[in-house]
Amino acid sequence: MNQPEGKASENIETMVQRLHEPQHETLLRLLACAAASRVLPLLREPAFAKALEASRRFATQGCEEATLAEFVAEAAGLLDPNVASPSVRDYAGSAVVDAASVYPATPRKTLAALTCAAKAIAIDAAFTAPDDRYDEFVRSAYAREMAAYCELLRELLASNPNQRITKR
Repeated sequence: MNQPEGKASENIETMVQRLHEPQHETLLRLLACAAASRVLPLLREPAFAKALEASRRFATQGCEEATLAEFVAEAAGLLDPNVASPSVRDYAGSAVVDAASVYPATPRKTLAALTCAAKAIAIDAAFTAPDDRYDEFVRSAYAREMAAYCELLRELLASNPNQRITKR
């Protein structure tokens, strides 16, 4: 990766934190859904994909809040809230549930979904790493994933020209 480790994470955090106006809620929801979609191959249960699809439709007024709440509750019910050491599945499932939540998308909630998704992908990528390089593989995969989220956000902004990132 060309960027120093952590720089991509700082970039997406800065970009998302600037999307703090109420009109950014749809953009934040779509970003969280796009990031969480990247972890769907790590989840066997169809309830996670259904929750994300409902959240995307909700963002564009194609789904009622009560319907979204049902899908999110079903996906959330598949997760164990008392996990001491989260697995790839735990992080991936949490990313989906955070992204699909019926509550308004905020920078903080969006970053939570992005962080969980990136952790799931990073840990999964490191499974094949030699033991002495596991942490290096996790950090590298995490940085690549956060850089990918920067690109996802840029694409969303380009397709929604009325959405501007504001300076705080």
